[in-house]
This record gives sequence, C-alpha cells and structure tokens, in this order.
Amino acid sequence: RLPGGLEAAQSLQSLADQDLSLEQASQECNLDSRIVPCDPDSAFRRSEGSCNNLANPRWGMAGSCMSRLLEPAYQDGISSPRVSRSGKELPNARLVSSTVHPDRTVPSPRFSHMLMQFGQFMDHDVALAPLEAHPGEIRNLGNPNNPIDCCTPERWVLPECYSIAVPEGDEFFAALGQTCLNMPRSAPCSCKLGYREQQDALTSYLDLSQVYGSSTEDTLRLRLGQGGETALGPQPPTRNWRDSQSVGRRKALPGNQVGTSMDSRVHIQVEKRCWNFEVRGHPLASILIRIHKKRFFFFFFKTIKQSELMSDYLLRLPRRIVGAQWQHIAYSEWMLVVLGPDAMARYQLTPTGRSRYSPTVDGSLINEFASAAFRLGHTLIDGVFNRVTEHGEASPYELQDFYFFPFYLYHGDMDNVVRGLLRQSSQDYDSFVTIGVSQHLYRLRNESYGLDLIALNLQRGREHGLRPYIDYLTYCTGHVVNSFDDLLRYIPAKVVNQYISLYE
Repeated sequence: RLPGGLEAAQSLQSLADQDLSLEQASQECNLDSRIVPCDPDSAFRRSEGSCNNLANPRWGMAGSCMSRLLEPAYQDGISSPRVSRSGKELPNARLVSSTVHPDRTVPSPRFSHMLMQFGQFMDHDVALAPLEAHPGEIRNLGNPNNPIDCCTPERWVLPECYSIAVPEGDEFFAALGQTCLNMPRSAPCSCKLGYREQQDALTSYLDLSQVYGSSTEDTLRLRLGQGGETALGPQPPTRNWRDSQSVGRRKALPGNQVGTSMDSRVHIQVEKRCWNFEVRGHPLASILIRIHKKRFFFFFFKTIKQSELMSDYLLRLPRRIVGAQWQHIAYSEWMLVVLGPDAMARYQLTPTGRSRYSPTVDGSLINEFASAAFRLGHTLIDGVFNRVTEHGEASPYELQDFYFFPFYLYHGDMDNVVRGLLRQSSQDYDSFVTIGVSQHLYRLRNESYGLDLIALNLQRGREHGLRPYIDYLTYCTGHVVNSFDDLLRYIPAKVVNQYISLYE
C-alpha cells in the first residue's frame, strides 16, 4: 500500500489513465525528449544550462525537473499534499508561522546584512519553480500577490490552488478582515508519469541567471546591435569616479552599435527577475553589471576593427569572467561563513586552485534544497535597512515600504545602500522573523498588508511533497526521532514546546 492507503493497482491505473496524446502534451513531450547536440570544444556555457554534462546534457538545464533526496510524501501517492498520521489536516501554516516565528529584534554578533542579501541573490540564480496558471487567466505580472487568484470560493478547490486559510482570531490578517493567503501550486514537470514533480525555470548552476537570463532568447536580447537603450531605462547612478569615467567612454563610442544598449539590456534582465520586488537586491546586480561593463570595454577596444559577428563574443567572454568571479566569491567567502571550514573541508567544497569536474554528479536542483533548506536566510532579514553615507551617517527605511519601489536608487543612493548592507548586522539565526516578510511580503504601497513568507514556505513544502523534518534528520544523521523529546538535541526546548501545542 502507498501513503494514504492507495493500492499500487490504483496508482498504476491512474498512470494508465493519463492521456499524453493531446496535441499540447505531445508537442511538449517531443520537445523534452529531443536530442541536445553539444559541442565539447565550446569555450562558453549555454544560456539554458544544457551540455554542462556532455553525457547527460539535460542535467541542470532550465525547465528540467528538480531531483529529490527522498521519495515524496503525497497523501494519495501522486499529488495531494499529505495529512497527519491520524488523517487530520496538518496544522494551519499561518498559525504555525505566527506561533513559532514571531518578530523579535536580535542582531547577529557575527553576520552582516550582506550575508543574507548575497544568499537571496544566489537563490535567484538557481531556483524558480513556475506557478500553475488557470486556463484563460489574465495574469497580473506586476503583482506576485495575485499570479492567479486562488482565494475565491470557486477557485479554492481547484487542483492548481493550495491557498492558506487565515485562522479566526489571527491578530494581524483576521483583524484586517482577511480570510485567505493566496497560493497557486507550482506547475508540475511535463511528461512525467508517476508522482508529481516540480520544475526549475532557471539553470541550477551558479551562472548568474538572474542577470543574464536562462534561455537563448534572453541572450539574444542582450546581444549588441539589437534594440536600443531608450526602451529599457538607465542604470542607477553612482558617485564612483571610475564608473563615471567608463560612462564617459561609453558615450564617446560611435552610434548605438556597442555601448549605448549593452548595459541597459543586462539591467532590464535583472529587473525582470527581482529588482522591483525588493530594493535590497538591486545593488548586487548593479555591481556585477559594472564589472561586466569593465570587461566589455576592455575587449571591445581590442576587437573594434573586427566583424560585427564579434557581438556575441563580446557578451559571452565578459560573462564568462564575471561568472567565474561570482562562483569564486560564493565558494571561498559566502559558503565558508554559512557552512564553516569543517563542513567545507568534509564535503570538499574549499577552493584549492584548479577545480575538478565529476561527470557522475547530477547538477539538477534538489527540491528539498530549494523548497526548504535554502530558505534558512529568512530569519536573517532585518525589517529595517540602513542607508549609510560616506561620513557614517545612517538613515533607516522599512523593507515593507519598498517592495516594487526601487526608484530612489536612481537618485544616487546606491552607494549608501551597499554601505548599509556591509555595516549593519543581520538578524541572528533563530526562530524569529521580521513582520516585513511575515505580514507585509510584497505589500503594495497603497495597501495595509501583504503575504506571509513563512506560511508560504510551509505550504510550499507540503505541496511539493516534502517529507517530515524527522525523515531528513534520519537521512542526514542516522538518528531516529520517536518522540518530541528526541528533538531537544537539535531544536531549542521553547520551540519544541510550541510544536507540541500545534502538532500531533
């Protein structure tokens, strides 16, 4: 018998009933099964992430299925989110969030706010599970609160919806008259019979997908000689004289063939991904784009007399260098702080010079990593960010007021934001989470509430079929948990008691 009492025969019958002969499914399956030709002598990685592994060219490419550490725990063995052992629904995700993860200011004595920001920016490089779309739905792309509205009575029960009911008596959302937190399910992987799997819309490699894109179409839009700067908007300014000099050189270039559109094309790619969502992600993207510009102009002046076919080369070569710098910082600095030197050495993650490539390692994104483990940084977020001038004067701004509002960065405040991220402590790694994300996530400036990131994390893990925490604890450590008391070895007693009040 499978989880939820489903007989194996029933499961097989369900698979047999799946019709893949429909035109759309047939086209998608043919697309997914076609051979990917690889050039083993290519000097550059592909935009969509294919051919990183020549023997398995689809591993880690954009649009591929996520892998798993453990088999999923769906109630029906296929797709339905699990329930408790007694058959009751799991505790309401919003109730767990408000009970276990209240807001409390506890600055970290060890970490700067940049640690959190770098991790969030890295997440935008490797993980993006596309959401289900209701047939005929006109999606509001400017507001992630409503990709599709799953809170109406007729939508609540749809298979593509898994929204969160706001508990009666909720001190924030219920007090504002809200009864539902909208959450569409992640779109399933195409042409996968059996239990539901999720896909990753980005490449799973650290290749700056959040800057350059994850498709050939994205790359083509970034190439020189196609389009102009006026339709895309300017880069946020800086007071740095070196950048001013590079801008001056750019304006001196002839026509709009080279310098007038390259930077803004990369800029708009990042803005599509994350800049408008949260202003704090903006500076890292700008820093990387400036490094790209520096490399671009260096190679441009060396190849200015060459054929226009060099435009592709002038994009890919700086991207290759910037990508290598990005990876080196991630491994030698950020991961060293997050994992510690012992874990880095144990898993052979410490950079020691020239790296070795293992063709047997599947680089596809792991579902448990994207849907649970890598969300560890949410507790590090401070709801108040500091802008720090070059004289050390700090002026605060609240995160909840700047979703979809990066515009002050275009008035010379970029350097101050970066100083703030470096000089301000992050919140400590604990169970507390700022209301900037637990009550006001993606809040529009004319509204009084947003979403609850922690509740969405819990709900997303359930709908992705992630197993209970104790199963992964056993998988990673070998320790078997039979009671709440067994958790005291890993979780503070206060939090364990809160779990006892919520879970069976």
